[in-house]
Amino acid sequence: MNITGTGDGPVDGVFLKTVNVSLQLGEGDVFERCELILNLGDSGEFDDGLQFSINGIRLLNFDQRHWMAMPDFQKGGKFDTDLNDSWTPWFAEGTPRLQIVGNSIQLMVMSTNGIREDALLSMDATVVDWVLSTSFTYDCQAGFTLEFGNQNGGGGPGSINAFLQIEAYVDPCVDISDLDADGLLDIVDACPIASGVAALNGCPWPVYIGNNYKSTVVSNSIEMSGEGYLCSLAASSYYNLGYHSGANPEPVVGDFIIYNTNYSFPHTFAYGDDEFAFMKLRDYNKIIEVRKADGEIISLYTCQ
Repeated sequence: MNITGTGDGPVDGVFLKTVNVSLQLGEGDVFERCELILNLGDSGEFDDGLQFSINGIRLLNFDQRHWMAMPDFQKGGKFDTDLNDSWTPWFAEGTPRLQIVGNSIQLMVMSTNGIREDALLSMDATVVDWVLSTSFTYDCQAGFTLEFGNQNGGGGPGSINAFLQIEAYVDPCVDISDLDADGLLDIVDACPIASGVAALNGCPWPVYIGNNYKSTVVSNSIEMSGEGYLCSLAASSYYNLGYHSGANPEPVVGDFIIYNTNYSFPHTFAYGDDEFAFMKLRDYNKIIEVRKADGEIISLYTCQ
């Protein structure tokens, strides 16, 4: 279901959709769970907050007053991913996604850490009109009335462009496969074909890698005294987001660089598969040396 509209004022700037939800099971079907997802990313957006009700009971309500003064949404904060003064959900910054599973409501937004995080946890719950229920239920089989929409704080411009989907999981079979062998079953693994860590729901740790690098035929041939150029590049435009296979946030010798969160093709960050490559890590002020054949980190050098 699409929820769209743009306007101004306490009434004309708020757009809501109501839907009656019910589920009929077929013979032999086993109901597992029901999830509600409001996709707001890519071509979607909202101005400047959201509201959500089940059977007439408001379970979520926030607007710009609840996040505009909070550090995580201002320039340099983890949700200001474009570093343009503040978070702008009306431009779909961070491709927000509101999801309701069980009695949990989360607004998952891409952060500067390279992973989706719940933005509701960073908002100011002390400001008037804040609602975030942590004690509610809904029964897809019995049916319920659902209402979704934007919230513009009672006045001013308001808009929304979103797609509401309701997913019912009906399957008597249990998936016990673990394709990437990281210890998390594919059914709960956010990155099922890239080995990751439990802290990131099965995804590998993100790391910023310099998009300029130098190659060498012989390993450990770098001279740090001559690497002022590599070590001096600190602007964000010199880096691309990659991933590494280690168990901790900071990569170490023996970890593998992965340049794609879905597929384990470590060597695709550099041209060719022969020899070695040196690149800067922005977050740890180090140069790493990797084997281009498989992306394994074989040396670490500290920038002075």
